[in-house]
Amino acid sequence: MSLSDLHQNILQPFVDETLTCLVDMASMSAYADEAERESLDQFKFHGFAVAVKTHGSLNGYILMHHYFETALAIGNQVRQALLGISETESKIEEPIIEALEEFSNTAIGLATRHLAEEDHGIQFEPPFFLVAPQDLSKLMQGVVDIITVPVHIENVGRFYLNYLLQEKAGD
Repeated sequence: MSLSDLHQNILQPFVDETLTCLVDMASMSAYADEAERESLDQFKFHGFAVAVKTHGSLNGYILMHHYFETALAIGNQVRQALLGISETESKIEEPIIEALEEFSNTAIGLATRHLAEEDHGIQFEPPFFLVAPQDLSKLMQGVVDIITVPVHIENVGRFYLNYLLQEKAGD
């Protein structure tokens, strides 16, 4: 599958639902850049990520990959917009993690439901969190390509949607 097809067919629902959830759940305005290939040897952990394992016609992991600052900003905004909590947290601890779980599970759930209806032959496992560089290094085993879509949040910064594509078994 070409970069264009992969972006349009697989990553675009994640981009669309993430942008919608940023508005609906955090009152944050954002936009996404075009998908690009990322160098395997330059790819590194930014501080916090949500991962979804894919298997079937494409094996790998889709990451919602944050810097600590963007994770904190989204978590604090979700807490304010959904729960009316105006105090801000300065560390990624339980209140922020709960808000990020709600945000990411909603965006990822909507995207995977859309993709299941399209039937691309890809199955998705439940999302899980990465909080340390060694968590990412485990996912990098067998990765042969990385597709990245930068997402820019107005007045906050950026984070990335990454697709870590793995070699298919038997290839």
